[in-house]
Amino acid sequence: NTLTAFQGSATYQWNQCSPLTAISGATNQVFTPSVTGSYYVVINLSGGCTDSSSCINITVTGIPNADLNNQVMIYPNPSDDGKFFIRSGFAFEAKISDISGRVIRRFNASEGQQTIVADLPPGIYFIESEDRTIKRKLIVGN
Repeated sequence: NTLTAFQGSATYQWNQCSPLTAISGATNQVFTPSVTGSYYVVINLSGGCTDSSSCINITVTGIPNADLNNQVMIYPNPSDDGKFFIRSGFAFEAKISDISGRVIRRFNASEGQQTIVADLPPGIYFIESEDRTIKRKLIVGN
């Protein structure tokens, strides 16, 4: 139940088809609907080129969103190349630290799923919220 716009280097706006409504904050390349419905994406490239997808029907099943509010998932883990997905039931400020505690990168994790390309060399890293309430280990290796 995850939708992905395969056009890279663009801006995205995910929308509901019925009623025609932009989904607030749904501006990543990947979108995971939280409710059953019909969705489409508007893609804007620099230079003014805009296109939209067809409506796609999604049926949400499985764990209710309320159960995701206290979970943050990092996958694939281990990651072969430092690229990973982060999925959360809420937005938070995060950082990636190496095993010695040195901060490698800071980013804003949004609600839902997003792709993080960190270009990390092989090793053990920690993804941690700035308030330190969330901490996950990430292994990067070939």
